[in-house]
Amino acid sequence: MGEASTLFSERLALREIEQGTVHVELWAQALKKANGQTEVAKSHYMQLRAAALSKEAPALLLKQIRSGIAKDNKPPADYFSAKDLKKS
Repeated sequence: MGEASTLFSERLALREIEQGTVHVELWAQALKKANGQTEVAKSHYMQLRAAALSKEAPALLLKQIRSGIAKDNKPPADYFSAKDLKKS
């Protein structure tokens, strides 16, 4: 993972901490690793979450691309194909 990707992932993890929307399992791991010290756990969580995001990113990107392609391939509401005209 590149330096920019790591920085982005860590900032995303920090935002999750600040918003209170952490992934429970990762937060539990971070707290255990930090011997219950919340401030230390934040750093561990950021590392754990960044690693998890790097694994999730390709699948999320592919899902986003597929969704965009499906949206782009949807004909406009006023579009009729030759197949539609035969039904009328």
